[in-house]
Amino acid sequence: MKKIQDLASVKNIFLVGLVIFPLVFWPWSKIAFEVPRVVFINLWIVLLVVRSCLSFLSTTKQRKRNVDNILVYLVFIFIAVSLLSSLLGSNITKSILGNYYRADGLLTLIHLIALFIVLVFSYEKSWFKSTAKAIAVGSFLVSLWSVYYAVQLYFFSNLFIPNWEGAIGVSFGNPILLSGYLTVSLPFVFYLLTKEKERKGLWIIFAVIQITAILLTFAWAGIALIFVTLSGYLLIKVKMKSSKKLILPLVSIFVFILIASIPLYQKYIVNPKGPHLFMNRRRILTKGFLAFQQKPLLGWGWANFDHAFDETIWPIKYEHDIYVDKAHSTLLEVLTTTGIVGVIFYIAIVVKAGSNLYKEKSIESQFLLLTLLVFIIHSQTNVISIAEEVVFWIILGISARN
Repeated sequence: MKKIQDLASVKNIFLVGLVIFPLVFWPWSKIAFEVPRVVFINLWIVLLVVRSCLSFLSTTKQRKRNVDNILVYLVFIFIAVSLLSSLLGSNITKSILGNYYRADGLLTLIHLIALFIVLVFSYEKSWFKSTAKAIAVGSFLVSLWSVYYAVQLYFFSNLFIPNWEGAIGVSFGNPILLSGYLTVSLPFVFYLLTKEKERKGLWIIFAVIQITAILLTFAWAGIALIFVTLSGYLLIKVKMKSSKKLILPLVSIFVFILIASIPLYQKYIVNPKGPHLFMNRRRILTKGFLAFQQKPLLGWGWANFDHAFDETIWPIKYEHDIYVDKAHSTLLEVLTTTGIVGVIFYIAIVVKAGSNLYKEKSIESQFLLLTLLVFIIHSQTNVISIAEEVVFWIILGISARN
């Protein structure tokens, strides 16, 4: 009984945090967005760790748990490589604390890994529906906030509504960051739509509001991934014997996304024009890869992509260059900051987690696998929020637990 009560306490702390952290920002701070959320998430994880430890110590007889030790080892090796690359990198202090606008250093990474460990040793399969509901409620609240802002901006011409040329970011500040979080949390809403048929109308409303909020960010990657999520939902929902019927609509969706992406690719990647060529995505990605070639083994150190960017000249040297603190691609970020060693273990972690979820065959694992796929795709298209990273580490923790 004591063990059950302790786990319930850990579960409640976990679920409450999931609802709250998408809404967190602090307008009175010098950095109103992202950093306050990082601080909240780190404190939330510390509380989870302390409560989990107390739960573990208060029970003399521990139940044997099925844990994927290989995935756990891979995660610990990855953090060890990140620490070593930072010690040998360009700025150890910055590696520890992270970028000024993001607080994305080793301290935050260690907290995320602590969240992973808590889930490995505390998470129960019976928590999944509650986890999905908590994520759905948090994403719904921030989506509803976005829709309210859009109504005020577009229909009532309220010029005090914060926006990026019409795009809405609410508590995330940047619409791209909001789009990323809403995109990776959308599969949880579709999971509830599948499992709770008696509340189907409620989850349809949640899905419609959230998709509307993604559209209001004007982020093409998030919009494209709506179709990917819908396709994955259909594949999971329809029985395998009927899956052939989905081939035509899925191919049609893929072709639509491909055709819609061509003008964007031509405009922003292949033929960038105008005075802002130095801000082009192609330049950021190219300089990141060239920087990796300078330090291929262990990279420039965690959270030091800005140093790597500054030290690499392409295509010409600018006297007054832009400041770029992220690679706009998670894989390139890991490659540049931790080298080939770090990216090998990062990819191994993702593959092992995906393999675990694929093998289990439960509907929960299928939706987690869909979420992991959406995260991997989206995280290669732009900078991501700590909120999106939390969902990624939750998936890793559950997959190791399973």
